[in-house]
Amino acid sequence: MDTTLRGAIKKGLKLPRRTANSYFYLPQALGGLGIPSAWDEAHVTRAAQAFKFLGDTRDPTIRNVALQQLSDTVAKRSRRLDPTKMEDLSEFLNTSPSPGEGHSATLHTSKHQLNWLQRKRAFQVQKEAFGARHLSHIKHSSDQGRAFDSFSLHHDSSYFTYTGAFLSFYQYRFIHKARLNLLPVRTVQARCHRPVPSTLCCHCGREQETLAHTLNHCTHNLGMARDRHNSVLERIIRAVPEHLGTKYKEQAIPGTSGANRPDLAIVSPDESSIILVEVCCPFEGSPTALEDAANSKLQKYEPLRQILLQRYSSVEVFPFIVGSLGSWYPPNDRVLSRLHIGWKYANLMRRLCVMSAIAGSQLIWYKSMCTQRRRPQHGVNADAAVGDGSTSARGGPDAADDRVTTVDSETVNTDPAALM
Repeated sequence: MDTTLRGAIKKGLKLPRRTANSYFYLPQALGGLGIPSAWDEAHVTRAAQAFKFLGDTRDPTIRNVALQQLSDTVAKRSRRLDPTKMEDLSEFLNTSPSPGEGHSATLHTSKHQLNWLQRKRAFQVQKEAFGARHLSHIKHSSDQGRAFDSFSLHHDSSYFTYTGAFLSFYQYRFIHKARLNLLPVRTVQARCHRPVPSTLCCHCGREQETLAHTLNHCTHNLGMARDRHNSVLERIIRAVPEHLGTKYKEQAIPGTSGANRPDLAIVSPDESSIILVEVCCPFEGSPTALEDAANSKLQKYEPLRQILLQRYSSVEVFPFIVGSLGSWYPPNDRVLSRLHIGWKYANLMRRLCVMSAIAGSQLIWYKSMCTQRRRPQHGVNADAAVGDGSTSARGGPDAADDRVTTVDSETVNTDPAALM
């Protein structure tokens, strides 16, 4: 049943056959699809029922029968434990088997130790153990689990898994492939032994064409990357209440040289304090990618903070990090709280920021692939024929949303399956 269900989901999401199986069963809060596994459920239910028979049932007959079966199992599988002593029975249930003693007890299902003291939470503990196992498996896969340390930091990073809220079908299929590094960039095609002219980027030709390079570093796509950044920034600006102070967007702060212009500066009405917010959308290519981006922003604006301290009594610098594949950085919640954004709207805003990052990355990918696949016409360069997709660096999220809608309407006639 699990095999049939995986095949149907792969077909619906247009995932290749080499997709890691653990991605389907990984809980949604950890970045997976959260599909129940019949094999996992059978083992979890068996372990929970066994603990119920041993200690939590009110029927003494059932409890005695279960205890006798446990004693027989200990007598057969262990040479050093006495099946008549409760201490040895507890040790058998709580520890892994010794070398040469064969397999462990039935309660040691699927190589996960279920402590006897946790018997009242047996079902929940086993579910968490299987989730941790699937996360470990996908992290150690060849190239599909590099970013799951970032996706598992906050449950809203994968809010869209069950409902697909705020995302189009095209964006929904895109993000699953992107998070598993299954999009057909040249390095992935070469790794799968497909013929490619070169693994260098087809646009800039300077670096290897990886997904991180395409979405974040290629000079051809920097304009659209800026639009993705601005879409997140505009959501913050619109959410900040007016009573907090005067807002400056990407402007030089009065009294400074203007070398560093923070994305958002908020000066209190009495001009005694200032808040600096710097938005960043890094690629989740390492376990510490989001944290490294936040630290780099703090280091960048530390000189400016020291200068502003001469004028303001309080200067606060907050990095606001949203991964280009939709990872939410948990310290962002502290930023929303400091900006006096209510908890109810903050819950919605987390999902809107994640959606903006995913929509921006999908647009970059779509335009990049269109430019790569379209042939030059009448001697005109392919980049000129299609356009680089860049807009004003000050473009807001409304413009970005319009472009995404346009792309979605175009995919009806351009066969998006060819690009996915």
